Amino acid sequence: MVTVLKRFELNYDTMTHCKFNGRFEFPKSLNMKEYTVEHIEKQSLLKEIEEKGLSIDDLDEQRRKILETSNPDDYYEYDLKGIVIHMGEANSGHYYSYINGRESENDSNWYHFNDTSVTPFDLEDIDDKAFGGETKINFTDEEGGKEFAMSDKTANAYMLFYERKQTYLWHNIDEDTEELFKIDNFGRIQDNSQHRYTEERKSEPIEDTKDIDELLEINQNKICSEKSEDEVQIPPEFAKIIQNINMKEWQLKYLFSSDIIDSISNFLINIDIVRFLQYDL
Repeated sequence: MVTVLKRFELNYDTMTHCKFNGRFEFPKSLNMKEYTVEHIEKQSLLKEIEEKGLSIDDLDEQRRKILETSNPDDYYEYDLKGIVIHMGEANSGHYYSYINGRESENDSNWYHFNDTSVTPFDLEDIDDKAFGGETKINFTDEEGGKEFAMSDKTANAYMLFYERKQTYLWHNIDEDTEELFKIDNFGRIQDNSQHRYTEERKSEPIEDTKDIDELLEINQNKICSEKSEDEVQIPPEFAKIIQNINMKEWQLKYLFSSDIIDSISNFLINIDIVRFLQYDL
């Protein structure tokens, strides 16, 4: 989960960009449950049930489903894994990062990445190094006296990277796909994948995506032939599911985009065909 802090803004009075160096504290771990749609809907429905004296039997199927939908508590738990720091002003500056190590699952080491330099970073220094705010600057006045002034910390967090504590590969998927991706089925799928994939293709009807399917199969065979026997290959069942998901996203984004259809329609309606025909091409 990536969070971008609003550190930059356009001042419409002066028409200049400015940076906010104010203090912003962020936790090392956080729970996002109360900000999710399912939690807000459930709390709203529970409040309505209490105020109107309703029972479960008074709710339709859709509203009952809201009450029944739940995720494990750790589904909403996130740990801080990375911080991007901006040092400077709105129109100039430098970026560097503090990143949690990946050498082991529970690696507690943090590192400071600054161009080609990588050095250890103590997460206990996060307050001083990333929260922003003001810092005290000591100086000597004209008479030799010790004075201090407060100045903005121009190096502060700009982007935060959080990672869910537990891995959930799929959420709200159909039962067949969920069964396919169960860990205890992976070995069975891996052993029999090529044979089953070939048998399934024999009975597949001809579809608009036939050419794409054939290209996928050719590419898959080519990749398999280039890999050593010790390397783990993606089972074709997985590749097929990923292909179908990508095709749907591609169609929704491009083929059935109302913006594209409207722009083409406006172009064809407004173009002056006669004027173009007056010239020899």
